[in-house]
Amino acid sequence: MLEFVTRDGTDHSNVESRVQQILAQLAQQRVVIDFDAATQTCNVVPKSPD
Repeated sequence: MLEFVTRDGTDHSNVESRVQQILAQLAQQRVVIDFDAATQTCNVVPKSPD
């Protein structure tokens, strides 16, 4: 999770608060973790509407 929230390098706010924000969004099912097998990478993306 830490790698994701520090990836772009442009947001200089508290890293721990950004991690907590992502964890909260995951818990609320507002975002999901998308794994790309071709590139072996993960991204946090908005959840698609059902």
